[in-house]
Amino acid sequence: MRVNVYFIDNSLLHFRELFVGQERSFKKTYTYHYQRSDGTMVFRYDNAPHFPKLPSAPHHKHIGENDVVAADAPDLQSVLKEIESQIDSKR
Repeated sequence: MRVNVYFIDNSLLHFRELFVGQERSFKKTYTYHYQRSDGTMVFRYDNAPHFPKLPSAPHHKHIGENDVVAADAPDLQSVLKEIESQIDSKR
């Protein structure tokens, strides 16, 4: 599943989730990429295996363009709540 969600401030969440299995499906890969209306990345959660030394590997969070921190795998609802707080803080 690939989805783009535009918010009231024209910021954008692009998310991708790949579920595998039929009876016991699980989320194999994911990306939740949130950016401002000008294209500047605010954060991105993903489970690409490019930071193997983080304690939560392969799960991690990019903050802005340069910082990466350990993070548990989020779900869409928690990402939307985080975005809501970002938008509310600008008002």
